[in-house]
Amino acid sequence: MAKTTKTEHSGNAVVYSSPYIPAEWVAAHGFVPSRRSCMNYNRTLFISPPINVEAGVCPYMRGFINQAAGDPGVRAIILTTTCDQMRRGADLINLWTKIPCFLMHVPSSWQTAGVKKLYASELERLGHFLVSLGGIKPCTDDLAAIMLGYEGKREKLLAQQGALSGKSFAEKLACFAETGEVSEGRRQDRRAHKAIPLGFIGSPLTGNHFDLFDVFAAYGADIVVNATETGERVLPARFDVQRLKDEPAQVLAQSYFGAFPDISDRPNDKIFKWMKKKVEDNGIRGIVSIRYVWCDKWHAEVERFRKCLPVPLLDIELNGEEIGARAKNRIQAFMEGLL
Repeated sequence: MAKTTKTEHSGNAVVYSSPYIPAEWVAAHGFVPSRRSCMNYNRTLFISPPINVEAGVCPYMRGFINQAAGDPGVRAIILTTTCDQMRRGADLINLWTKIPCFLMHVPSSWQTAGVKKLYASELERLGHFLVSLGGIKPCTDDLAAIMLGYEGKREKLLAQQGALSGKSFAEKLACFAETGEVSEGRRQDRRAHKAIPLGFIGSPLTGNHFDLFDVFAAYGADIVVNATETGERVLPARFDVQRLKDEPAQVLAQSYFGAFPDISDRPNDKIFKWMKKKVEDNGIRGIVSIRYVWCDKWHAEVERFRKCLPVPLLDIELNGEEIGARAKNRIQAFMEGLL
């Protein structure tokens, strides 16, 4: 790796990529939360400093950190231990930039009260980190109000799901995660098109990989479930309004930890049961597993998904820069097999 000049940042955005980081918690401490997926694609993100191209580096991790490091508005970066590559990324951020970086420990097990308490304590530790950067310690009422505001926006967003194309809804989810804002979309009558319903699972989508929706649409498919890490699968559970007024921090932790199925869970049976139900409820005829090079957890479970789901599965490996000709040919062959 070529040595780079450390970069100074003086903005107010706190960026992260993991769905386990509550935007409400960051906002309540006086910062602008931004869960980024590099949706605004720039090829240089994957080949430029501070993390250059090298063997063993996940292209998604590289693109995410390069984007954050190149944004003068970024005040801090939060990473989690659910991904080995992102854990490694924390070391690279500390080595090659001056951007404050917080590595949050998210338990892999989820079934006991002890691990739930551990996650809540990590949120407290994150709060101390944000205060150390000049943030404010939120009072109970302010946190509750911010939580209700975000929940209202999520409900508004989910209300549009059935009336938007798979790609439009995926882009709106990514935009909401990055900016915290929800806009009205142009409604489309999905029932008017006799497309083959498919589902996505896997790694977060980034950059021009959102064009996978268009590639599949060109062969007559409609992505009715987006269970990637930038899709609806990782939205938090609804808040317990009965407890929200008195215990907002506890309610927040409860809604984010263990509320959605994830490949990093141990045991991770929930995600297989969840996806099987989605297939049955939506009449899905095929599943597409999307993962990046070096995404070992998703790679390891491809065969298990293939065995437990009642529909064909296509496994696509991405390099972080483009949807290659080989992937497009395999997509075409997969769709022809469903006709």
